Amino acid sequence: MIQVRVLRPRDWEAACALLNQRASQLPYCWPLHPVEFQTTVLNDNGAADLRLRPDPAGWLVAVSSSRVLGLAQAVVSGAYLDPEPPQGWLRMLEIAPDASIAVIHSLLQAVDRYFQRQGVHQVTAFAPETGYAHRLAGRGWLPGDRLDVLRALGEAGYQLRDRWLMYEKRLLWPQPETLPRLPGLRLQWRSAGVEQIEFWLHYQHMAVAHIQISALPELSKRSQITTASLDYLFVAEEHRRQGLGRWLLQRAANELLARQVSRFTLHINHQDAALQSLLLQAGYEELALRGYTYE
Repeated sequence: MIQVRVLRPRDWEAACALLNQRASQLPYCWPLHPVEFQTTVLNDNGAADLRLRPDPAGWLVAVSSSRVLGLAQAVVSGAYLDPEPPQGWLRMLEIAPDASIAVIHSLLQAVDRYFQRQGVHQVTAFAPETGYAHRLAGRGWLPGDRLDVLRALGEAGYQLRDRWLMYEKRLLWPQPETLPRLPGLRLQWRSAGVEQIEFWLHYQHMAVAHIQISALPELSKRSQITTASLDYLFVAEEHRRQGLGRWLLQRAANELLARQVSRFTLHINHQDAALQSLLLQAGYEELALRGYTYE
């Protein structure tokens, strides 16, 4: 018999083991200790602008004969006095490899009941901005190798919103930088210590392109490969297909190499065909991993 209930401290070790089992199959993950599970998973707040409110009532486990078969984390964002209805986020849905689809359905039903009690009318599942620091370099994605999980989500009323691709490149030597043919283009950069780098391209007193990169110190320490990640790359629509994005990627990679960073990772929306083409031409390797966001 499957029972879904709120996570208890005595479940932490088993729940942590379930996460570690999944982490061993994924790139850019590392095992957690039960204490780290509490700080890095249960009490993690995700991206600051989401204003997530971790709530122990949304930490749910499916158990059978005292064995933890599944784990879900549901949270709500927004301030308590906001006039708009709160936004719900399903951050995690981890299932034991041998668990039946009934376990998945039971957890999703319990998640629905939690959100109903919170007055939530819209739920987003597995958005990258809600990711955990220990998992996929901070991207909290649902891997696509559990078709039973994907099917159960569809049966529970979730609709696919976005699919994410992950790329990486090993930085071994400086890259030649291809300068855009745009007279009067100016490059500006800012560094927030060793943690973050930003470059802007200005044209006629306007910022027309911007790239931001962040160091991943914990992943670097765990993997012993100094790693940074692309936060975002933006090029104004009227200045696309002029080589601005290519130059920013080249400039950023050379800056990282000068700082002894040897691995550069990024995730992009599958609909961004132009960036996919640019990355492949620039020698980035697409990983055998897919992330999915549902609503």
